[in-house]
Amino acid sequence: MTAAQWTLYLGVVLLSTASPGPAVLLSVSNALTRGLRASALSSLGNICGLFCLSGAAFAGVGGVLKASPLAFGALKVAGAAYLVYLGVRRWTAAPVVAPDGAAAAPAPAHQASRGLVLQGAMVALTNPKALLFFGALFPQFIHTASPLLPQFLGLTGTLMLFSFGALMAYAVLARQAHRWVPGRSAPGRGLQRVVGGAFILLGLALLLTL
Repeated sequence: MTAAQWTLYLGVVLLSTASPGPAVLLSVSNALTRGLRASALSSLGNICGLFCLSGAAFAGVGGVLKASPLAFGALKVAGAAYLVYLGVRRWTAAPVVAPDGAAAAPAPAHQASRGLVLQGAMVALTNPKALLFFGALFPQFIHTASPLLPQFLGLTGTLMLFSFGALMAYAVLARQAHRWVPGRSAPGRGLQRVVGGAFILLGLALLLTL
């Protein structure tokens, strides 16, 4: 990959990772209600999901989905259903609030930690636009005459690094902004319902694009 191509790729990655979406919403929600550790765990799960999507794109799954409207439609329905499910869970869940002014919530139990990682991964894996993004983007920067594994690791690793950084930046900014609000109170059920409603709307919006 030439220097010009690498610069272009970095620009696309920066724009993509900085754009708010379900992963950013999940990261911010976890940061405000559970602390930065919880946000880091869900963000780690999200980039693991991105790694799997990238591997699928390199394997040609993205091209298959673009060629099969039925398969793509099924994936969109699954992704929308998961976002709605996540929204309902957030809407009805009891608030879990990090100690006010603390840098992070107490370390969650092992099972809760796995749940946060899985949650982040599922948000990435059920996003059909992400898989098509990989399928459409990566071919533009891959040289078939060169070994594929180093290119896969370089392109994917860069995306994972910037994505994790962006998610954590949103999480830190959200917590700092909450501290700066005069007369603020600890985020609780109201925030849970706002986030839950946002996830539900994202899922319904995805369904409407079918």
